[in-house]
Amino acid sequence: MIRLKTLLQEADWEGNKSPDYIMYWVKKHAPSIAAKLGERIDDELGGGMNGVAFLLQSGKVMKLTGDPREVAAASRYRTKQNVPHIASVYDVRKLEGDIVDPEDPTLDTITRNMIEGAVQHYVIILDYIIPLSEYEKQIWLYTHRDYLNPTYTDEHVKTRIGMTIDNTSTLSYANTLADNWLDKLIAQRQGVLGAFRRNSVHSNEAHEDNVGWNRQGQLVHFDWWMRLHSDYNETKYETTPRRLNKAVKYDASGIDTPNDPTM
Repeated sequence: MIRLKTLLQEADWEGNKSPDYIMYWVKKHAPSIAAKLGERIDDELGGGMNGVAFLLQSGKVMKLTGDPREVAAASRYRTKQNVPHIASVYDVRKLEGDIVDPEDPTLDTITRNMIEGAVQHYVIILDYIIPLSEYEKQIWLYTHRDYLNPTYTDEHVKTRIGMTIDNTSTLSYANTLADNWLDKLIAQRQGVLGAFRRNSVHSNEAHEDNVGWNRQGQLVHFDWWMRLHSDYNETKYETTPRRLNKAVKYDASGIDTPNDPTM
C-alpha cells in the first residue's frame, strides 16, 4: 500500500508556495494507474492547471485530469475513433476512492481539508499528437480565432496568417516552417470547421497548446471541450461524463499497487 503521508514527507516543495498535494499524488501514482490499464509510462509530456499527460510505451497518451470539461468531451468520443481533426480517445475512467484516510492523525487540518475538497480526477487514454513547434505556436496564437471563424473566407485567413509570418520573421526560431506549411494549413481549414461544427467543439479551447499534428499530417485538436448543443455562442459547455469504463479504484490508505501481495 502507498500512503499519502509518506509522499508528503518525501516531497521537496519549492520556496513557500502552498504544495499541490493532489497533483503530487496524481503524478506519483501515475505508473501504478498506467499498469492497472495494461500500460507502461515512457515519459512525462507536461501538464497544466488541471492535469498532467504521459507518453505510454504503446505510443498513446495517458492524461490524468480533474477538468470535467475535458472528461465530458472525451467520454462522448471513447467509442468514436478516427473522427477527423479530433484526437481519438480509447479509454476514460474515474479514479475512485478516498485519497487518504481523513482520520489520519499525521495530517494537519489544512492538508486534510485540501485533500477532502479535491476535485474528482479521471484517467483518459488518447492518441499522441505531435505538438506545434515554438514558431507554429506563435503563429497559431495570433491567428487561430480567424482560422476558426466560419464567417471568414480561406483567402482572408491565408492573407492574415501570411502577414503574421512576415511580422514575426525576426524571431530567433522563425524560418523553420516547411515551404508548403501555410498551404497545408489552409487546405485543411474547411475540414476543421466542419468537424468542430458537427461535434460541437468549443473552439475557444483550441489554443496553441491544445493543437498539433497527427502522424498523417492532419491538424488535430486534443483536450477539447464540447459546447452545449443549444449554445451556439460557445458560452456554455458539457461537464457531465458519460459512458465511462470501470473505475480505477483505491482505498483510503492508497491506490492499488500492482504485484502487491497485500492487495
